[in-house]
Amino acid sequence: MPAVRKIRQAIGRLIRTETDRGMAVIIDSRAARNARQLGAVPTDDPVGDAARFFSE
Repeated sequence: MPAVRKIRQAIGRLIRTETDRGMAVIIDSRAARNARQLGAVPTDDPVGDAARFFSE
């Protein structure tokens, strides 16, 4: 659980203002164990997902 808390805190630092957009890419395979608790969406194409996220 301490790892989940630390990851959530780090993700929370992405957004500073109402107009900020951010995306966290967690590449540590151990995070998959806690994906549901983190609200994570597993992907096979993180680069494509990032490009789509920031182009919208």
